[in-house]
Parts: sequence; structure tokens; C-alpha cells
Amino acid sequence: MRQRIRQTRPGGLKAALFLLSLWSLTFFFLCEARATSLLEPGMAVTFTTADSGQAKTSDVAVLRNVQLYLPAGQPPTPFLPGGKFSADWVGFISSEIRDNYIFQAELNGDLKLEINGALVWEAGAKGTNAGPSRPVRLNKGTNGFKIHFSSPSEGDAWVRLNWSSKEFAPEPIALNALTHVSSPELKQASQLRLGRELFIEFRCAKCHEGPAPEAGIPELAMDAPALDGIGSRRNYEWMARWIADPRALRATENMPKLFHGPNAKEDAEAVAAFLASLKSGPAPEESKMPAADQAQAGKKHFETLHCIACHNNFVRTRSREVLPGRARRLLGETRPALHLDSHAGFQADG
Repeated sequence: MRQRIRQTRPGGLKAALFLLSLWSLTFFFLCEARATSLLEPGMAVTFTTADSGQAKTSDVAVLRNVQLYLPAGQPPTPFLPGGKFSADWVGFISSEIRDNYIFQAELNGDLKLEINGALVWEAGAKGTNAGPSRPVRLNKGTNGFKIHFSSPSEGDAWVRLNWSSKEFAPEPIALNALTHVSSPELKQASQLRLGRELFIEFRCAKCHEGPAPEAGIPELAMDAPALDGIGSRRNYEWMARWIADPRALRATENMPKLFHGPNAKEDAEAVAAFLASLKSGPAPEESKMPAADQAQAGKKHFETLHCIACHNNFVRTRSREVLPGRARRLLGETRPALHLDSHAGFQADG
């Protein structure tokens, strides 16, 4: 009995190999696209204190480029002490094509550069341009990129890393060429910085004793405008518009929008009526005189919102006449204390 031997046609084998190659390329590009989508702009930087007399502490942040300037003795971040430090940039550098690049730096300190896990350049300079590196091959796409910078033993610390190729002269590395992978540590650091920013913006230290202005937060020394005799200097209508939305009148204003919802306009007008009643002389010309009950409602809003916490240059004797004890307490008597922990954020004493 004859067995029928099935032969594979050469054309069918080529088609199968072509489909397999196509599938492999598609899978590769999908993986690369997914990996690229996880990258975020800038580079992750770890700052570490390096003074021999201090315990080593560190802080992380994201910087857009390999550029840094720090006056002598100043801390590299708000959460570290001043003094000698090191900074480690970690992330990726991208190249549109496989090509050779030369790196050089304006430097006051010491620098090491690693690409794809290999040390490719070391430089040290005292306030001058460090000599260029030898040509370094970057692969097409992303390449591992690490920079270690050590501040000088004395004087200001700075570094600015440039690159060049046969196509362009030395220039700062393009921002869209530098990326990093986010991490829980970076997200926590970002949240810590946002908390510090909000603490300053909303002047929480006016009610809660926090870090002193000389402790690295000079913004805490800022004061809001005085309200003594404000009704003689500003008219009611303008104050109502300002209180309703300060940044609609001045985009850079620090004062937040205090009232929201359907009664926001009415509440803002009530506070304006109360402020208009605080006079040290005649009211401005063409100023509308609000009703007494409206001023009384505004006075309650003024106390509830603790406006005096920011406007604490309000004359104390006058404030004792128009405000109850709960609001007067915010003038400086027995305030809850706050302390800043470098990595736990702002915490209230229980």
C-alpha cells in the first residue's frame, strides 16, 4: 500500500516565515511603544548630603535637564541642610538615529557620565569648561543615562551638560531627549513639595506656628495688605469684585478664591460690606453704602474664614472692638504648633 507523502511547497514556507517575522516585528514595536508610554519628561535626581560631620540624608526630585547652580552653603532642596552634596541624575537619553555624540560641561565640581551601564566620561573643573568627552555611540531610541555630580569643597556649585554631533555645535541637551521612569519615591516627593507649596500659599503658618522664615522658607515672611481703615481707601463695589475672585483682577495674586457655589457673590459682597465699615476717614467718592445687616453677615464670614490669620497687621485695638475672642486668638495668642519633618511632611502636634 503506497503512502502518500505530503510535500511542503517552497512558496508556503516563505509565506510562513514572512508571517512569523511580521508578527515578531509587531510584538517588538508594541513592547517598545508600551515601554515608551511609561516614561515621563525630565530626569530623576537624588540629592545626598556629603559633609563629613553630618549624617547622610537624601531627597529626590525631577529636573528637566542636567543643569544646576547652587550658591555656596545653600541646600540643594528645601528638605536638606546646606553644605557639600552630590547629585545623581538617572533616566534615559534618546537619539533619532544611531550616531556618535560628544559631551562637555560647564562645571565647578566633579562629574561622571554613564551610558547604557558603561562609564564613558569623567571630568573635574573649577569654574571652567571641562574638556570634551571622546565620541560616544548612542543607539537609536532610548539609552540608559546616568550622571553623578559632586559639589566642590568650597565655593558655588554648578554644572551644565552640553552635547554635540557632526550635525550641530555644542548646546544643552534637548528637553524631549531626556526621560525617566516614575517611582513611588518620586510621587511621594512630588506630594511633599505640593504640600509645602500649599502650606505657603494659604499661609497656614499664620494660624499654626511652623518653620521660621530664616529656616529656608522666606515666603512665610510675606504679609497680606493691612485692613486698618480699608473702607476709607477702597470702595465697596471694588472690594466685592476682588473678594469674589482676586485672580480675575490680578492673575498673579496669592489670595485664593474663598467663596464657591450659588451664594458666592452674595457672601463676597457681605465681606466687602464689613470691610467698607472699617473707616478711618471719609469713604471714597461714589462709593455705595451697604446695609448694616449685610456688614454684620460679612463680619461673621470674616471670622469664620479666619481672614485675620493673613491680614494680621490689622490693628489689635481695633480688632478687639469688632471681632470676638475666637478670631482675636489668631493674632498670635496660643496657636497650635506645627513642625516640618523632612520626609513625613507637615504634621500637627496632637
